[in-house]
Amino acid sequence: MNRIKTIIATVAAIIISTLPGYAIKFQKETLDYEVVYHWGIIWKHAANATLSISPEGQIYNTKLTAATRSWADKFYPVRDTLTCAIKRDGFLPLKYTKIMHEDGDYGLDIVEYEYTPDSIYGHCSRIYRKKPECKISLSSTGVTLDMMSAFYYLRTIDYGCMNHGEKITTSIFSGKRKEVFTIEYRGIENIKLRDKSTYDAHKVVCTFAQPGKKKTSDDIVAWFSLDDKSIPLMVKSRLPIGEFRVYYKAEDSVLNKNRK
Repeated sequence: MNRIKTIIATVAAIIISTLPGYAIKFQKETLDYEVVYHWGIIWKHAANATLSISPEGQIYNTKLTAATRSWADKFYPVRDTLTCAIKRDGFLPLKYTKIMHEDGDYGLDIVEYEYTPDSIYGHCSRIYRKKPECKISLSSTGVTLDMMSAFYYLRTIDYGCMNHGEKITTSIFSGKRKEVFTIEYRGIENIKLRDKSTYDAHKVVCTFAQPGKKKTSDDIVAWFSLDDKSIPLMVKSRLPIGEFRVYYKAEDSVLNKNRK
């Protein structure tokens, strides 16, 4: 039995090592973004967000913070923080947390990962104000992510080796359920950021669905820089009314060679 487990673990390690990505080695980095609400002729800077990663030993500590601006606070104040500790070897998430303060409500999601030779388990806790605490364990195989590690996994993919329409499918632990996370490559597209600068970028469409069922949310479209940093330059998705767009606050020193 132990020999069989060893064989399974070895095969799993080989599979993981041949998946897209994992060769990239992130350095300490902080990226700033502006979140813009768009509806018809209305373009309003509604929030700011910061995405950061810090290598510490064998771990990547990642963090995303988002906060609405003062005018938006009057309608729907948001202060969210997402974190994830990721094992550098194999890019394996270890612990994910989401702290949510939205419109006077409070929520906390935690996913703690457990890896066995043949499965990946997510031990999930959800704590919301005025609601009973929910605890559930989810299981998966293959690449498995959460809403934080997915940001960085998308950056490890070598889009230059993908064909238009080619897809990568993973699992994602979202709150208290497992979803199918599909990444579809749509080629290179020229985009304009909020400061009017333009860049060629890899276009990717991300979809979320329950296993064997329909989508659980609208698609998210993202554009990544063509250099080896693969910086998320712009993200957009629909809202019940209008859409939101997230723009990277470009730095010429970082993106100059991609600028058009």
